[in-house]
Amino acid sequence: MNEAPKLIPIQMIGPNPYQLRQAEDPAAVAELAENIERNTLLQPPTARQIPLSPSHQALRYELAFGHTRLAAFKLLVSQGKAEYKNMPCIVRELEDLQMFELAVAENIKRRDLNPIERATAMNTYMEKFKKTSAKTGEFFNCDEATVRGTVRLLGLPEPARQALSNGAITMGASRQLLTLARIAPEKVEAATEKIVAGEQPTTAIMSQLRYLKSAVILHQAYDNGEPKAGHGLWKLDHPTAKFLPLPKLTPAQAQAADAIGKEGGKRKKEIGEWIDQLEGGLVAPEALIAQGAPAETIEKLAHLLNPPSCDQCGYHIQSEGMHVCGWKSCWERKRAAWGIIEAEKLSKKLEIPVYDPERDGEYVAMERDWNDEDKETFKARPPGLRLLAANAVRSYGNYSFTGSPLVKLINVTPEAVQAAREQETRDKEKEAHREENFEQKNKERQILNANLELSEQFLETIAGPVFASILEPIQNEKVLWAMVELISYGLDEDEVAKDESGAPRDEKQRKHFMRCAVIERMLEAIMGWDEKKEGPEKIAEYLQGVASDWDVTLPENWLELARNVKPEEEVEEVEEEETT
Repeated sequence: MNEAPKLIPIQMIGPNPYQLRQAEDPAAVAELAENIERNTLLQPPTARQIPLSPSHQALRYELAFGHTRLAAFKLLVSQGKAEYKNMPCIVRELEDLQMFELAVAENIKRRDLNPIERATAMNTYMEKFKKTSAKTGEFFNCDEATVRGTVRLLGLPEPARQALSNGAITMGASRQLLTLARIAPEKVEAATEKIVAGEQPTTAIMSQLRYLKSAVILHQAYDNGEPKAGHGLWKLDHPTAKFLPLPKLTPAQAQAADAIGKEGGKRKKEIGEWIDQLEGGLVAPEALIAQGAPAETIEKLAHLLNPPSCDQCGYHIQSEGMHVCGWKSCWERKRAAWGIIEAEKLSKKLEIPVYDPERDGEYVAMERDWNDEDKETFKARPPGLRLLAANAVRSYGNYSFTGSPLVKLINVTPEAVQAAREQETRDKEKEAHREENFEQKNKERQILNANLELSEQFLETIAGPVFASILEPIQNEKVLWAMVELISYGLDEDEVAKDESGAPRDEKQRKHFMRCAVIERMLEAIMGWDEKKEGPEKIAEYLQGVASDWDVTLPENWLELARNVKPEEEVEEVEEEETT
């Protein structure tokens, strides 16, 4: 049925509330305006009539599509062409869903949507109008996976979304940025800036992943041979089927592995049920999502339970010969499965059973292939030997006896376990004794150093000046210099010429300083180590006999002066307190 268009004042026409494109291309608007003026409006747009507000029932109109035509009419009016103040429109009664579908269909037909606008439209269709990903795929003419992958683009930070919208980065780069966003969202903006600046996406993203704790470097560019998931591990194209069965995944592990999306985190009680259903093949991921389970959570759980080969995984990134796994939790589950597989292979080869914790109990590791006793034990193959898949892969080299970086040899015989316990006890006792001896020797060393420091201070500040009196008759400075050079090593002219503050010494002060320096070295020469290491008081007692022999008169409080010698730091603190 042909519907007659209605002339509507352009000021009463508003945009579709679900219009995806917020700005019109000025060149396209001008070209259309010229065409309308020349040929009239060939296809009137569709609009709906709505109340302006509850209090004012004046009617206005919303376009379903045709926003460029409205912009062209407004341009013609602005050019003084009043005949375009009214625009013909087909007026229909349209629901919000119809308005949305008409707006999107028009843009899809004209291919006017950039990836972010398309993602926004899909998200609105599902969120606002409660459409499933399957229904959304039908409407947008794509499959469910494409719908979910496109909507995920909205998870990129604003700079990345803007760069994708204006074509500064490609869809391929944005998908790699999404991989980075899953792993380290805080790194996405920096990587985006590098890509926009011209750096290759894989290189920019790799630079952000290299030192990330949640990522695993699988293969370095300088590693020899075909890329693997690590030293002695599987090839990157190793099919998932050869890993099965993977170790049991618990809800707690799933949460720790960041397998829970924003919605899934609110539904923790259901996680266990989802894991059981997916692991047992009772329900497909798509069916759970269709039943209302959060898509992000279900997809991550399905990935953990049955991951693809590493080279086909969305968390795998490679650049310039380097391969990185962006989801460490998934890699760790594969590694655990690989360890079990390797242990079973070695068990057949070495004729040694695989360790069973419930049956075998405690064990002691055998990692000393240089030890004759361990060599003999391995050679004899006693019943207590077992093979155990380790929790970590050796970065370099292999475990002794097994030749594997992941499987090690252990001994579960009670005698070996008891011997290991006893050895551990002895080692702890030895370590404690070593620490005790170290502390004691350290204390003795500190006391000795303190005594030596105080002895030097006593000789320099007290004993030297007192005993220097015997050199008082020597007044010739050249003779004193000769004695300094002969006995008192280490002095130079500046030390003699200036005091500690840098002030010059007069002749009398210079001579006194040199006499003290010479005497100090003479006293050290005749003194024993025992006196010096015991501190000032012991030196003072010894020098009483020297003073008697040299006819030097000592102060009456000689021993008291020696006892009162303090470290220089304490002296400085006392002087500061007295000054205060």
